[in-house]
Order: sequence, then C-alpha cells, then structure tokens
Amino acid sequence: MKAMKALTLRDLSAPVTVLARLLADHGSLPAPHFDASPIYPDRLTLAIHDDPLAAAMWMETLSIPAGALVVRTHNPGRSRVEQATIRMGAAEVRFQSFVDIRGVRGGGR
Repeated sequence: MKAMKALTLRDLSAPVTVLARLLADHGSLPAPHFDASPIYPDRLTLAIHDDPLAAAMWMETLSIPAGALVVRTHNPGRSRVEQATIRMGAAEVRFQSFVDIRGVRGGGR
C-alpha cells in the first residue's frame, strides 16, 4: 500500500483564500461556522445554524441560484436543511443552513 503524502497548510490555500476574500468584502455579515480540511483540500464549508435571516443574507452574497439549493427535512420534519455547492475561484464552496422548524409556519426561501 502506497503511503499518502501529508498535506501542508499551503495545500489549503484555495478555501482559505476564498474565506479571506469573503472577510474583506463582506466582513459585516453574520459569522458562519466555517471549515477547511485536508480531507477535502479544495472545499470551504460555510454553515448557518438557526438563523434564517443570516442564511438568506449569505445565499444572496454567494449568488446561489434558487435552482442550486437543495432543501430537505430531517429528524421527522423538525429540522430544515438547505444546501448548495458553488465554485469561487479555485475552491468549491459548500453552503449549509440548519433551522429547527418545530412551531415555525411558512418560512423558507
């Protein structure tokens, strides 16, 4: 079995560059959870939890087309999950929004 080469911090430059650009251009947006990992070195994941307004702001900022958004419910209809993947520069950006929808009427994008 061939040994895998350990990635360096430089190998994560694509998602980190996108995150830095988002910070510089949109630093006043609500802070998302973000993740860049050597497992997927070209991916930046941005996640919003329980804040539909913040999620809508991020979807607009990222120019996510409505047709690219995948919407699901989890936990027998208690959680709404919205997810889209877009390209920004050399990185794949995965956006996710998680909202507890128990007791929420209507809503959504």
